[in-house]
Amino acid sequence: MNRKDIDRLLVEAKRITNHPGFVIIGSLSVLGAVANPPVSMTGSIDIDLYPKNDPGRASEIAKILGLGSESRDREWIRAGLEANILSLPTIEYRLRETIMETDERQRAKQSIEEDRAWLTANPPGQELN
Repeated sequence: MNRKDIDRLLVEAKRITNHPGFVIIGSLSVLGAVANPPVSMTGSIDIDLYPKNDPGRASEIAKILGLGSESRDREWIRAGLEANILSLPTIEYRLRETIMETDERQRAKQSIEEDRAWLTANPPGQELN
């Protein structure tokens, strides 16, 4: 996905919600922060977002636009770690600040530990295993 795709989806989200501004929180938010992120960080086929002034409508938008993919999120995170765009300490810090269900928090902590082991086996700048 690229910025043009995101613009198209934002137009649709605006039509659905009648809100003019949105916060992109998922993997494709990298397109707003980095001009040319690794291709594997922009391969998502969906966009996670919510209306800036009405975050509670995120689920409604997700149902209509078909958002969410755990395996794509993992691929995105690992690409960001490998490219030194993401930091596990920052992800862990943000996890403490994020509201989520207990089982979801446990899965996230487990994923972080798996990513830490993956990063140890695949340090940035070396060929991936």
